[in-house]
Amino acid sequence: MSAAQVDDTAIAWAIREDSGLDAQEELAFEAWLAEDDRHLGAYVRARGFFLRTERAAALGESYRPEDFLPSQSSAPKQTAKQIGEELANPSRRRFVGMAIAASAAGVIGAGTLFYRGAGAERFVTRRGEVRVVALADGSTITLNTNSSVLVEYGAHNRSIKLESGEALFDVAKDALRPFVVRTAAMDVTAVGTSFTVSRVGEAAARVVVAEGIVEARSLLVKEPQALRLEANMAATASRRMQMIATEVPSTEIERELLWREGRIQFENATLQEAALQFSRYSDIAIEIEDPALRTQQISGAYLANDPVGFCRVVAQIFDAKVHVEEGAVHLSR
Repeated sequence: MSAAQVDDTAIAWAIREDSGLDAQEELAFEAWLAEDDRHLGAYVRARGFFLRTERAAALGESYRPEDFLPSQSSAPKQTAKQIGEELANPSRRRFVGMAIAASAAGVIGAGTLFYRGAGAERFVTRRGEVRVVALADGSTITLNTNSSVLVEYGAHNRSIKLESGEALFDVAKDALRPFVVRTAAMDVTAVGTSFTVSRVGEAAARVVVAEGIVEARSLLVKEPQALRLEANMAATASRRMQMIATEVPSTEIERELLWREGRIQFENATLQEAALQFSRYSDIAIEIEDPALRTQQISGAYLANDPVGFCRVVAQIFDAKVHVEEGAVHLSR
């Protein structure tokens, strides 16, 4: 099967998965993935486009995913055989294929980009943007707001430098080519897993493992020992302390990863802490003029790019006043 045919089939599966797969379709899909090493990479690239368009809706009022995706019909679900026959309909396949290709070229806003396989390539996000990068080996990188990574694949390794911000790495297994993420403070090596790495200032970094196993090594101490981290574990590297593994409840990991959906969740955070979090995602600053109001605590999930809406909720809860001006929203009593 040619590369174009592989991509066509991957697009058909991605379209079908949007409306859900039944048990028979799941089996057919798993069998297709197992047929050829190229299938997973092609599927991840196609699915990455859909994920990016879905998440963008939470990150920008002007973004309309329906402008780029085919509309869902109310027709009965297709069988696995009919899914294959869907490839005979070139209009739908070509539409999504062109959208993916345009996204790869940067035509559709801040769309998903793909690794080209030659030299190093940098991927960045602006403030308030989330980007999914699908790599040729089937791995994906999801960049949080205001982040930058440098990707370089070689014959014997897969090297990612997290230059700033935070990213989630879903790693395709390849025992012959370790997947290494490096910051100024830490390097993290994985074979097949899901984990986040975030830079905390210039001289610290944190890794959180959602699935699988990684080895983390501090770059801030002499002769560092590799630290083995399993699912629901985290570690921080800094000059002030020895890097140690800590357990993280799965509910906490889910809360931390809500940024993929354009949301922030707080658990008994002070309003001042919440204001600092919103400043990572929006150019609109939250100014809390009453010192006593800054220490009030709040919980819940909120749109990361809507500090004004957050402040209006706060005002109702704490009987405060909201004043909105260009570039800032003020909370007062």
